[in-house]
Amino acid sequence: MYDMIRLFDPTSDMSANHPTTNGNGVAADPVSPHIPVAPGARKALSARLSRRLAAAADGFRDGREIFFTARFEPENNGDFDLDGPFTRDQVATLRVPPGFGIFGPYQTDECDDDLSRTPIKTITIELHDGKKWSFEGTRFDALFWSVSALEKFAIPHYTTVHGVEKARGILKGFVETDVFLMGHDPNTEETMVGLTPRPGAQTIVP
Repeated sequence: MYDMIRLFDPTSDMSANHPTTNGNGVAADPVSPHIPVAPGARKALSARLSRRLAAAADGFRDGREIFFTARFEPENNGDFDLDGPFTRDQVATLRVPPGFGIFGPYQTDECDDDLSRTPIKTITIELHDGKKWSFEGTRFDALFWSVSALEKFAIPHYTTVHGVEKARGILKGFVETDVFLMGHDPNTEETMVGLTPRPGAQTIVP
């Protein structure tokens, strides 16, 4: 992680007169002079958000410089609404809502078995009723379709990264709805697969 670029309020004057900041909140970062920061930007990230961003970056072990957008403070359910990764060129044109920031660049060591290099091209799931759903091999890096596996492997990880509220909501959503599969995204977000959409949640209906 090099400089920490933060974009706070896209509704304010985003002219080039606003300096960028590095990870210590120091103005005039020469690495990314084209990304402005709104006035009043806070200079410290919470440990919780830092942990969430690090987990997201760790899902892309390809040696690239990447950025993410996220809330500075989580919602009541513990979700930071993180999105990404984005390249430096993509970040230069991003506009985020109030309360969100742009964070990065992050860079992980290149890994020979990174998800982007998987030999798996397509995964197809067929249900008992004959319905099929196919997706690219790079769409998820883990799949869960039992409560037991979710509790043993996914929930401890989500508790550490997202917090208790978010982890509890994920487990509840899996158990109490018609969701039959949960995909873990490389950026440590979850996608539920079910028979009907769930309000306020990312649900795919095959």
